[in-house]
Amino acid sequence: VNDNTHSLPRRQKIVIGHRNDNNRHKSIQFYRAISLACYLPMVLAGFVAASRVVDNKHFPADVVGGSVLGYTIASLVHSM
Repeated sequence: VNDNTHSLPRRQKIVIGHRNDNNRHKSIQFYRAISLACYLPMVLAGFVAASRVVDNKHFPADVVGGSVLGYTIASLVHSM
């Protein structure tokens, strides 16, 4: 038996100081995935808005006005 292991059967030896943070790691990954999923629609909307201006389909003021209007309506609906 080493000084840095418990007196357990050979297959179950655990190194002292090593913690199993698997659940914590999984919860952090889940939080990051949900956070990215929430921001993804806004990022896609930004790309669509930029492409509409670059393709000369809309004026920049139209895109900014639509973005402000959409954000305002979404905020009002979300706060209900």
